[in-house]
Amino acid sequence: EGCARLLDLDAAWVVFTPDHGETMMEGERWFAHGYHVYEPIVRVPLMLRGPRAPTLRRKDVVSGIDLVPTLLPLAGVAEGEIRARRLPGIDLLDPDAADPERAVFAEGSYVAWQIRAAITQDRKWMALVDRGKRTVRARRFYDLSLDTRELYARDWPVPYEPPATALLERIELDPDPGGIPDSLREGMRIDAPKVAPNLTEEQKEKLRSLGYIR
Repeated sequence: EGCARLLDLDAAWVVFTPDHGETMMEGERWFAHGYHVYEPIVRVPLMLRGPRAPTLRRKDVVSGIDLVPTLLPLAGVAEGEIRARRLPGIDLLDPDAADPERAVFAEGSYVAWQIRAAITQDRKWMALVDRGKRTVRARRFYDLSLDTRELYARDWPVPYEPPATALLERIELDPDPGGIPDSLREGMRIDAPKVAPNLTEEQKEKLRSLGYIR
């Protein structure tokens, strides 16, 4: 309400998107993110609202890297300057930029490994990489058109398709050690305590009202 008083929202561009999703009972961890690239973690809503915005719902897979090339023209940056920057991503307001075979990338880290994925509209390739090394411990493939909950991992199709090949190149060239602090590990496992022992009943009730505890 305070922002509405300062800004004319009908004249402003508003972007709504979270930086990540969250697992609940699916995907090996309770109420967690960052450790993996499962769909509940990496597939998030993205909505734009603004003056003269087209009524458009994209069906192709897009990425957070698309926000900059989408917003720069709206901020008055010249098209030539945008091209000169060679930005990754596409203009989400351009319906002709849709590519049904486009692959986007996601990455998660957990203690001793990283997991990376190349994702198209209905396919996902995953590679589990040892932290601090350039070795692939395991590979998974999911057909998201048939297995939306990612319950049935399969071997990568052979020969590898272009998205998977690009993923392999990133694994070989990226030495990022990954990992997360041990202090963040408490409470992530399904069988771990979800509520700190020193919370008051009032605090517990507030968490319960938000759906965080039962």
